[in-house]
Amino acid sequence: MTFPHHPTAVVHERPVEGEADDLLGFERVMLWLRLLGVVIILSQGWLYAMLHPVILWAVVALQVVVMATQDRLLAPALPVAVLRRRATALLAADLLAVYLIGANFTADPQWIGFYFYPLMSLEAAIIAGLWAGLGVTLLSVIVYMAQLVLHTSIVGAFELRTALASVSMIAMLGGFMTLYTHLVGRGRQHLRAMLHLTSALARHERQSDVIRDLDRRLHTALGARVRSLAMREAGGGFRIAQWHAAEERTLSPAQLQRAFGDAEAVASHLEAGESLTVETDAWSVLTATLGLPEWAASVTLVPIMAEGRWVGVLPVLWPTRTFPDTDQLRLLNGLAGQMGLAMARRELERMRRDATVDPLTGLLNRRATSAELDAFVSRAARADGRLAVVLCDLDEDGEPTDPAGATMRTVATAVRGVLRNGDVAGHYDDDRLLLIAADADAAAARTLGARITAAVATVPGGADLRVTIGIAAWPQDGPAGADLVDAADASIATVAPRSSTKADLAASAELAAIG
Repeated sequence: MTFPHHPTAVVHERPVEGEADDLLGFERVMLWLRLLGVVIILSQGWLYAMLHPVILWAVVALQVVVMATQDRLLAPALPVAVLRRRATALLAADLLAVYLIGANFTADPQWIGFYFYPLMSLEAAIIAGLWAGLGVTLLSVIVYMAQLVLHTSIVGAFELRTALASVSMIAMLGGFMTLYTHLVGRGRQHLRAMLHLTSALARHERQSDVIRDLDRRLHTALGARVRSLAMREAGGGFRIAQWHAAEERTLSPAQLQRAFGDAEAVASHLEAGESLTVETDAWSVLTATLGLPEWAASVTLVPIMAEGRWVGVLPVLWPTRTFPDTDQLRLLNGLAGQMGLAMARRELERMRRDATVDPLTGLLNRRATSAELDAFVSRAARADGRLAVVLCDLDEDGEPTDPAGATMRTVATAVRGVLRNGDVAGHYDDDRLLLIAADADAAAARTLGARITAAVATVPGGADLRVTIGIAAWPQDGPAGADLVDAADASIATVAPRSSTKADLAASAELAAIG
């Protein structure tokens, strides 16, 4: 992509992530290894005695077909399951090719024939997992022993020590490569699970969506499941959020005592950051009380910590009786820690929101409104722009007739409905709301005031309310935000006695605007 008078920009496609990325990367390496194998066969095959040259050329043809079709078979856009099945088919072709080459060279007196067999174990472990790698290792040992019998029938006796060393080498190298691949793969799975959860939490996904995704990731990495999240409440109970149910439920301290027998001891371990694993079954009190699925054989309770405080529990369900090892616990604690950080962040955001939002009206509070007004004035001064304020005064006739705040909420609803893009409204004091109109003059503020009075009359209960509107414009009515509020308040003071009728509401607004 090029832009006029600018350097050329290189556009990068979004890379494939996760297991698919690992699998495709390995297959790219295997492509070069297959090419190298074909080159070695063609360049050195003539040095050895062979059973039949046709087998050699058949193997070369098979590998050429595999290399030619690999890119089309393993397209990055395909699902991981499809990629894995197709990679397994390529593995089968590689096994056939390697075993045929080993058998073809058994006619040579110096034949050993196991050099590439451990590589097949590595390929199988990466593509299909631990048991596939061990299975290919065992298959390689069996194939080698069969080839050894073939070699003996052609050449004659063989040296037992050499044969035993070869079998041991195949088993040891194949087993080592398989186990090492399994450990590395498990570590990468754990890291992917951590990174994906962090990404999901950063996107502010719904809690149920995060739990569902965590369940899928843990099932892939550990074979475990997560169905819910338990958050501590002030009274000692827990609030349970589930991904498969919209409603939340609570567990009382009495229910916890019935489920665990000694709830205080369980709580002390969790508060200390220690996880607990408990065996269960479909008929146990624990399953019935906590609402666990019948298939759960054990549950690991992982504490969720936020800023050093125990704030909840991540219940990890195992389909078989399982006690997680150190690596698994490290992953579970890391995931729970990420949940705790997200909760702490959301709590901080809630506190910030509470510090700026008026709980009665849902608009900004007095402090935040004043700060916004000062910021609007500063921007208007820098840009030589315009600014106006609209002050809505709710007349209570000196009597607290609205202890629940229903009247003020009604007026706030009306004000919120007339806000334009860029406008800000706040609860300025007990009975007044302030609307800050960006890029507006007195005429525009007058129009907004009339719209507010009309909107108040249309909301439920608004027909009987008494609201007066005052306006002020910057810089005509004052250089600072406080000056504008005073000017708008002064314009309200010049209005004739207020009325509760719709017509008089509009008239009062017009009088205040003119004043």
